[in-house]
Amino acid sequence: MRKLGPKGIRINTIIPSVIENPTITKRDGTVELSTSQIIARDNPEFVTNSLAKVPLKRFGKPEDIASTVLFLTSGMAGYISGANLLVDGGQTLTL
Repeated sequence: MRKLGPKGIRINTIIPSVIENPTITKRDGTVELSTSQIIARDNPEFVTNSLAKVPLKRFGKPEDIASTVLFLTSGMAGYISGANLLVDGGQTLTL
């Protein structure tokens, strides 16, 4: 990072928690459940217990990660470098 910073290159990481993904519609029109939906269907107790540990009381959405990427790559984050940004709804607060 010390070598790349003077060249204007910033290095940051995004650390997501559980992200709910939507169903997947294939080209042939068939619909496939996402991994998170299969887990919710097959193990609802796991989902309930996991949500109980998230202060925002919901899992993340792909849009939450996309918004974080947009922020970090924008000029608004121009002085952020070497950061590990947790996108977990506050879940790490309960650890």
